[in-house]
Amino acid sequence: MSLARDFRDLKERLGRMRVGFTYEGKPVYAEDLQAVGAMAALLRQAFLPNLVQTAEGSPAFVHMGPFGNIAHGTNSLRASLFALGLADYVVQEVGFATDLGLEKFMNVVARTTGLVPEAVVLVATVRALRYHGGQDAYEMPDPKAVKEGLANLEKHVENVELFGYKPRSP
Repeated sequence: MSLARDFRDLKERLGRMRVGFTYEGKPVYAEDLQAVGAMAALLRQAFLPNLVQTAEGSPAFVHMGPFGNIAHGTNSLRASLFALGLADYVVQEVGFATDLGLEKFMNVVARTTGLVPEAVVLVATVRALRYHGGQDAYEMPDPKAVKEGLANLEKHVENVELFGYKPRSP
């Protein structure tokens, strides 16, 4: 459902779902059982993205998370297409860092949908750098741990570069 462009696409995807095998070992699909209509009816309302407001008052589409997006690590394609139809630019959060989220976005979402980001923004906090430098979150802040944690950030920058994006400082 997360990668469906429209309701027709959703129904086609549902029909291709393998639900079992015959005694002869041949795959059985939802379409073979004529279950697509019922499945689509159950998902009709869930297919519509949710428009919410951030704490800053900005509109945001929230759809297929937090667990519906594990396969590709981001919002649904439907929500992205809605947003792109309403705004000059869209910020798409891709969770699970660059080694999972960005990789899934670029290799699954971008390849199957044609949506390719204009830019990639890495978010790193001092707290995260300390943690990756070996310091527990409840200890007194240690600048040495922050410095050691930069190796983790450098790896994420390298991952972004592997997809052809050049880093810039703010």
